[in-house]
Amino acid sequence: MSPSFTLLKKCSCVILNKVLFRVPGISLVPGLLLLLGCTATSPESPNFSSSINAGHFVATGKVLFRQPEQKHSGDLELRFSDQGQLRMRIFTPLVGSLIYELRADQERLMVLDYHNEWYVLKANRAEYRREWLGMDLSLEELGWLLQGIKEEIPKGWTLISRSPERMKLKKSEMEVLILFDAQGRILSMEKFTGGLAEYEVSISSYRDSHALSAPRMVQITDFSGTYQMRLVLSRVRRPVSFAEPISFEKPEGLEPFEMPAGLSGS
Repeated sequence: MSPSFTLLKKCSCVILNKVLFRVPGISLVPGLLLLLGCTATSPESPNFSSSINAGHFVATGKVLFRQPEQKHSGDLELRFSDQGQLRMRIFTPLVGSLIYELRADQERLMVLDYHNEWYVLKANRAEYRREWLGMDLSLEELGWLLQGIKEEIPKGWTLISRSPERMKLKKSEMEVLILFDAQGRILSMEKFTGGLAEYEVSISSYRDSHALSAPRMVQITDFSGTYQMRLVLSRVRRPVSFAEPISFEKPEGLEPFEMPAGLSGS
């Protein structure tokens, strides 16, 4: 999750290469993540409920990345809301320093690089998700993976086919194929745009047996099959509410991202 630029070592931490963020105009495969940096933060304390219908989702665990000849990992803190908000933070495994953060709602997408002290704010549209995240994975689709599909037919989608084992949905040029297990939990999901593959997802295990159970392990693979991101969720909670809304104001100490000299944006 991040760009390909000169590696500057600010702290003696772990270096984590090539994850999911990409910088326009730079030859990138899903991004370059440096597990470097010196910014430490404490997560907020929302009010929690045991209800699976609370509409909010908080998880901690590990995030693992695979690319040709390399594997890396970091600590993960993920916050998601049915109202269309996401915050994902990545920390160094041992030191616990916050290095990268992704914030999103229905209209905005923000990437924050605390190591190199920059941020970027874009409209949350398919082209910018592909540009900065490596694939067009929407908040709605992420919500299906984390919390299951709560509606018989998701709003705005057309049902193409359905059986107990599978569902195929269509919206404009997008098609999503979902496979379910015997309990109605998502086993895999594939997305296509204009007939071309965007990504594929597999979920190998769940925390509980009901259809809206939280997954233990989610693996997302880009369309080429070369790069993977795996979320291993060790603790999941269901907040009634969050203490603070996600902010998209200019972050303190970070500057807007500027393209390196000699490189042009896409």
